[in-house]
Amino acid sequence: MINKKEIHTGNFEWDGTDAWIICSYTNMLFKYEFLNAEYRFVAPLPENGIAHYDFHSKCVKYKMKVFCLPNRGNNIYIYDLAINKFRKIDLQNLDGNRINLDKLEVKDHILYTVSYGMKQIIIIDLEAEKIINRYSITECDCTLYKAIKCGDIVYAISNEKGILWQCDLKRSIVKKINLLNDSGNEECGFTTIACVKEQLWLSGYNNKIYIFNRQKEILEKYIELPDDLGIYDFINSNSIYKNKDKNDFYFYDCIAVDNTVWFIPYQANKILYVKTTDNVIREFYIDEEEETDYSLNRVVKRKYEIVKKDNEGQFVLKSYKNSCYYIIDTTDQTMKIRLNNVSYLNLEKIWKEYGIYNTIFLEEIAVDNIMYSYEIVNDVRRNGLNEKTSIGSKIYSYICS
Repeated sequence: MINKKEIHTGNFEWDGTDAWIICSYTNMLFKYEFLNAEYRFVAPLPENGIAHYDFHSKCVKYKMKVFCLPNRGNNIYIYDLAINKFRKIDLQNLDGNRINLDKLEVKDHILYTVSYGMKQIIIIDLEAEKIINRYSITECDCTLYKAIKCGDIVYAISNEKGILWQCDLKRSIVKKINLLNDSGNEECGFTTIACVKEQLWLSGYNNKIYIFNRQKEILEKYIELPDDLGIYDFINSNSIYKNKDKNDFYFYDCIAVDNTVWFIPYQANKILYVKTTDNVIREFYIDEEEETDYSLNRVVKRKYEIVKKDNEGQFVLKSYKNSCYYIIDTTDQTMKIRLNNVSYLNLEKIWKEYGIYNTIFLEEIAVDNIMYSYEIVNDVRRNGLNEKTSIGSKIYSYICS
């Protein structure tokens, strides 16, 4: 059942005063007022289905408009704050793939996005409210994990081990870079990517953080992960974490802020960051984030999620263990503020009003089944894993293979 006391979202879209969010459980648009520490209901999104979960979970605020990006939904919905009405942009998802649209960058009035499901870069004019260009990253039968925009180039990683996709937006050229061609590189797969000037920072398997030289197009160095890095046993709710293994991946995301790169754990026990000036790994500790057998029994089987990065050396980190948000200042490596996931005063009234108070959501099954695309599940089944094992366990086994 839905947790009626909380709002869950894929990102915080700050406008300087408040944050705009979509409740991913209910497909509703909210505004979070920092001054009052309260959620204010704005509107339900028009598109829904049997289960509301993750139809839309991220948004972009532009002037008096909020662009709602689809995950399992089919359209971008634009909420016009001047007239309190929605308009839509049809993404023309002809193959019916899960769209999973994410923001790469907003530059002037142009929004750069990536659809991990359609494997496309989609560029939108926020003033005209229309798609002005789109690029196919790859036609291969793979699953895109992450993408970043560095100037006029978008880099993407997928479940293809050792492969980096490079899309030059200025020249309209897509290039596949095989990192395994470099002599001395053992087979490696990547799950996170960040850009600092002429370097890409990648993490994945083999207990390493890799540094990719964008000019030479090679992996020029790597950094070994600490020996005390381990993984919590979310499957069996055992808080005694296992030691690292080269077949494990530790980080769900990474983010570059100025001259530091932050690595956010998936099911691992530590947040790590590296200063690019010395390439030394350091731990960032947050009180009350050690897992217990009880906390590991939660629905969302991971530690954190980055929900916002600003231009002042800060980012917002969501804690799934404590159901709160941390504002991290990277300039002095401190946690500035902890924001509890405040209950909206009339939340239950809204649930009832829109007929979803007792709705069963997809959170009832393993959230890994939601967070990773259906292609992964299909691949797992094709690989013939034990059908009696839970879907979550199958996906976990697949990712760590």
